[in-house]
Amino acid sequence: YTAAEFGANPRLWIEMVPADQQPAVVAHAEAARRGELSDALEHQILHKEGSIRWVSSTLVPRRDTAGKLIAYDGLVQDITARKRAEESLRVSEEKFANVFHHAPVWIVLTDLANSVVLDANDHALQASGYTRAEVVGRSGAELGGMRAEERALLVRQLQERGRVEGFEMAFRTKDGCELRGEVSAGIVSIEGRKCSLSVTVDVTKRQQAEAALRESEARYRLVAENTGDVIWLFDFASGRFSYLSPSVAHLSGYTAEECLRLGMKEAMPPEFLSIAKARLAARIEALAAGD
Repeated sequence: YTAAEFGANPRLWIEMVPADQQPAVVAHAEAARRGELSDALEHQILHKEGSIRWVSSTLVPRRDTAGKLIAYDGLVQDITARKRAEESLRVSEEKFANVFHHAPVWIVLTDLANSVVLDANDHALQASGYTRAEVVGRSGAELGGMRAEERALLVRQLQERGRVEGFEMAFRTKDGCELRGEVSAGIVSIEGRKCSLSVTVDVTKRQQAEAALRESEARYRLVAENTGDVIWLFDFASGRFSYLSPSVAHLSGYTAEECLRLGMKEAMPPEFLSIAKARLAARIEALAAGD
């Protein structure tokens, strides 16, 4: 709006303020009329073109030489850019907080200088069994949740490289259970101090499953390599054996290694080859049918 437009409409100053903010603006002006000093008021105004702007209004009472209030002076500063930056920062922090607290991994923020925990997300707290109040402000050494040598190595690598990925270490929960995690961490600056932001994936169940599989394979191999019967695996795509137990040597005269280099055609007498193929085909068809 032009100065002439403000002069033609004495109420334009309040009409351009959104209705829900007008009471605060009016109260601010009334305080100035009473000669009271007050802090700057931040509020929105509707620009002539239709856009919304943010302003900071400062009102200062003016008095004559006798001290009588005769007017008040106003300073209106456009703070739209600052408000937009603040809103962008607020949204960014809200997004970070949402990811931090709800991500399905363990996220912990610690002071790099002393390993004191500054914050931990919900998933990390649930896994550890501690409450936020129990961990914030305490170091890893105080909590006893990590092995000292592993913690020291992680911190040293982080300080030297600035980032660590896939660092595997043990974690002890509040009730004494041990979990295994793969840690990725980086250095961030918060209020002028260096901090470690770590993201840990719980690999406990995966490692337990891998150990169980290795144990199962070891038991199977123990049985397969000590039984008198021949145990074999055959790859239909290549037409070759992929595994034969050592007992095949007693049955065929060939060692298991020799049989693995042979196809079915070379390993079986011609009169049995067609029978074996037919039986295998029938068995495959039965398995496909759910038998």
